[in-house]
Amino acid sequence: TEIYTLSLHDALPISGARNTAMHTASGTVMVFLDDDAIPLDGWLDAMRAPYADPEVYGVGGVAHPRWPGPSPRWFPDEFLWVVGCSHRGLPRAAQPVRNLLGATMSFRSTAFGLAGTFDEALGRRPEKPLGGEETEFCIRLTRDHPGVVVRFDPAPQVEHVVSPDRVRLRYFVHRCWSEGTSKAEVTRRVGPGQALSTERRYTTGVLPRAVARGLSDGLRGDRWGLARAAMVLLGLGVTVAGYAAGTVRGPERGGER
Repeated sequence: TEIYTLSLHDALPISGARNTAMHTASGTVMVFLDDDAIPLDGWLDAMRAPYADPEVYGVGGVAHPRWPGPSPRWFPDEFLWVVGCSHRGLPRAAQPVRNLLGATMSFRSTAFGLAGTFDEALGRRPEKPLGGEETEFCIRLTRDHPGVVVRFDPAPQVEHVVSPDRVRLRYFVHRCWSEGTSKAEVTRRVGPGQALSTERRYTTGVLPRAVARGLSDGLRGDRWGLARAAMVLLGLGVTVAGYAAGTVRGPERGGER
């Protein structure tokens, strides 16, 4: 097993760090783990196991939040993606998916020969919080190569450390806005059909149930339930506004693919 630690700076987005690893490492499978994610027992073996199927070219797992204190009761589980974790509404059983969660994912080395590298016009950096490079890469890989499978598996699990600054309303709003602008960039590259397919199911199914659950909890005396319902509506509104702003704004230029 080869392990490479890559430090980020203003000129290098996360996607660039991943491309550096891809060009540097050797081996048949490349596993990507965020520096603030802690693998649980059996994580690596569980990540490698699905590659026994020759059609599987990407495998991703589950990221649980490790909060800096008690889990915030106002924070809806449907928005755990705000802190880089697996949210309610994602699959629970092993199955093909559109894209993987960046905190814990892997690909066959040959996947990069088929689809190229991560788009470096995407990928977060301090002055430009665009993401979605994992989504764009997975869509490109499976779209251009029928028969290739990107697979979610619940067995490889990590804990993703949530820093105190991310348990604040300001960060929640900022991250939702960034997600909207990022989706606009991904849509430019792969089209709305695939770029928004999962999001349509999320907004029309998962989020209405979340609001109803929060309101029901509130009626039963849980005031935090009303707060969670309000946060779902706020998060959805800010994300949609970010998408609209990103659609109006010109496309990001540059980036290796």
